[in-house]
Amino acid sequence: MEYVCELKDRPETPTICIRTRTGVENLANVVGPAFGALGGYLAQSGAQPVGAPYIAYFNMDMQDLELEIGFPLAAPVAGQGVFEPGRLPAGQYAVTLHRGPYTNLGDAYEALNGFLGALERQPTGVVYEVYHNAPDEVAPEELLTEIQFPLAPET
Repeated sequence: MEYVCELKDRPETPTICIRTRTGVENLANVVGPAFGALGGYLAQSGAQPVGAPYIAYFNMDMQDLELEIGFPLAAPVAGQGVFEPGRLPAGQYAVTLHRGPYTNLGDAYEALNGFLGALERQPTGVVYEVYHNAPDEVAPEELLTEIQFPLAPET
């Protein structure tokens, strides 16, 4: 797949999320139930999502991934129990859209890393995957996942 990589400025956006840790082999068992629970909390709280659900990866230790699973919101909402208020930080992001199975997302990561290398820009180390559809909605080859690397300020 050919990737179009670009820079986008993003405003700060409130979120509701679940923070957790898991190994990559257990990711599917964690993510699906978390999105389901968040959907229930959104309905109960009356919060309004303003975009697609996401996962933030705070590290790339495949045995112990630190995750934030959440939804961007129109306005902040109070947390309760495992549901935490959060935010997507404002700033410049390098982004690309991947079409296809999640198992091929590494290609999108490589494209973004090459793009940033050519620009001589540094990511912050956090990675966002934004899911524009889901495996229960479309065939694997039609999945749309936006990869976002927040960028460190230019020096």
